[in-house]
Amino acid sequence: MMRKRIILAVIFLFGVGFFFYVLWDNNRIKVVEKDIEVETDDGITILQISDLHEKEFGKNQNKLIEKINNVDYDVLLFTGDMLDSIDSTNTGSFYTLIEGIHNKEHAFYVPGNTDPYSYDVTEHHVEKSDFVKGMEARGVQLLETVEMIRVKKTNYYFVYFDAATIGNVYKAKDMIYAPYATEPIYQAYLQKRLDDFTALEAASEQDVLIGVTHFPVVDNRI
Repeated sequence: MMRKRIILAVIFLFGVGFFFYVLWDNNRIKVVEKDIEVETDDGITILQISDLHEKEFGKNQNKLIEKINNVDYDVLLFTGDMLDSIDSTNTGSFYTLIEGIHNKEHAFYVPGNTDPYSYDVTEHHVEKSDFVKGMEARGVQLLETVEMIRVKKTNYYFVYFDAATIGNVYKAKDMIYAPYATEPIYQAYLQKRLDDFTALEAASEQDVLIGVTHFPVVDNRI
């Protein structure tokens, strides 16, 4: 009987400890650094932020903002799931975060599966959604196709990977799941965006191409 009580006590303490560990782990901020070797004479630092799901770190995001502003980076990427559902209007935590970030010279966003749709589509018109407009007004740009930045002597082409696979083995959320996905005017808009990829024709062997997506990339998509 005593042994059974000891086992139950150990299980209980383990459960309590695990609960508090998960609680601590979900509320801490850790910058994970990863070096990727490319054939270029210059280096670039990219700060990637993903899957916040409306999470707040400190009052008015002060803890996360402080952590970001203490990182020396060239490009800032938000790679999806900033909000918690497609229908969410709770943009406050994300917008507050953007407003507090100092370095937004090169700041881009690509959507995840729980973000509001990127576009509003009518029978005669396609425009960016209020969610995207609010984000862009605060300094973070929707990466629709290709953006090129130059750091030192090297050109870096940032490509919205999902847009590059239109008509292939995979399409992003806005391109296949949105209620307007099959609308002719939206399909025409996508085809015009494909023309933007001609910018890559100017790329040289020394330039760097970086595909950006929220979703894990499998070999056949590459």
